[in-house]
Amino acid sequence: MGENQELSRVYAEPDDFAQWTELDRGATVSWYDGRVLAVQDFGMTIRVVLPISLDTGETVRIEVWAVLDFGDGAELASELENGWRGVPARGLLLNVVEPWPEVYGAPVTFAGEPGEWLPRVTGSEHPVLHRVITEKWPVSVLALGRFWFENRVRAPGPGDSVEPVTDVSALLSAFDTQARPSEWEAYADAVRDSEVFRVAWEHRRGFVAGPPNLSLEGAELDAVIARQRDFFAARGQSVEWKTWGHDKPADLPQRLEAAGFVSDGRETVLIGRAEEMAGPVHLEGGIVLRETRDQADFQRLAATATEVFERDSSWLVDYLLDKQDDPNTVVVVAEAGGQVVSSARLEIVPGTEFGGLWGGGTLAPWRGKGIYRALVAHRARVAIERGVKYLQVDATEDSRPILERLGFVVVTTATGYIWQP
Repeated sequence: MGENQELSRVYAEPDDFAQWTELDRGATVSWYDGRVLAVQDFGMTIRVVLPISLDTGETVRIEVWAVLDFGDGAELASELENGWRGVPARGLLLNVVEPWPEVYGAPVTFAGEPGEWLPRVTGSEHPVLHRVITEKWPVSVLALGRFWFENRVRAPGPGDSVEPVTDVSALLSAFDTQARPSEWEAYADAVRDSEVFRVAWEHRRGFVAGPPNLSLEGAELDAVIARQRDFFAARGQSVEWKTWGHDKPADLPQRLEAAGFVSDGRETVLIGRAEEMAGPVHLEGGIVLRETRDQADFQRLAATATEVFERDSSWLVDYLLDKQDDPNTVVVVAEAGGQVVSSARLEIVPGTEFGGLWGGGTLAPWRGKGIYRALVAHRARVAIERGVKYLQVDATEDSRPILERLGFVVVTTATGYIWQP
């Protein structure tokens, strides 16, 4: 398996130690040689490589720190002298590793091959860290930690558009408390079952979701999952259970799969400031954007979406008809020569600072002409007029790079798990 050096990550020092004053460091550091940091009354820490396997076949090397369980250090000194003979060692992780912050303090085992500069993490009893080092991850998941990493180890340079990590954390918190509950609170018929909410529609698949921490685990969580599945089974209806990458418990996806739910694919959740997205965009080739509430347009855009995403999107017609008179839903189509070549919608979350951007799929012959960016800018201008501060997107890997170039920030991932009768 190859290792892409461009994806490598290096952490400056253990997180705990990074908060100390220069005076405290000078008084307590016994030695530091670039890979071992010995601190009085704190312990001996060592840089280790945390390998993250990507579904592209590459491996990302994240250098983290672990406090050692090496007794008086003599065994460590022997290992360093002999270039890591492969003797396993144990310790506790001393860095927050985004997007898996809960692995801080997790027990780790590590070992190295002869001649290696740093040992490599080989295992952990912590369930999330075990998943991190044994599963294959999409590159989009790793992107969740990029903004945090860049701000953690260096100060932003002149003209750097990356916002401080505190802003990213604040965005995620605002998303969790404001925008996310709208996934179920917007529907008067939503039913609460334990810690989750269930919505059943007549003309499309059902929906289940819950807060970031379900406060459920084991058999209790399995029972809640089974009740949602059985409810929709009795209706002969499929259902989507939506999850987010930072949710707890961490094993919710595995428990959903054990109950017969299948992943519908992971998307990246990005948030941007509407005022930064509303710049002018010039479209050529006779492409025109216009807002619509017409049923015929809904049918045309649904047919386009079906072709773009290669799955039946006819449900959009009924969905948009239900929102035809809703001022918080703005539908925009991109037309060329009388053909709907792309479409998108803005869904403002009442009582919050958020608006959601949905759709945006463009027919293949019309891609690369700025339509996606123009649809974002149009909806951003509408959002500003309505007093909306933030725009949120669940992005595919096709649209994520465009959104990042526009200034959107990755905050988490979203994965729908589908159960079919």
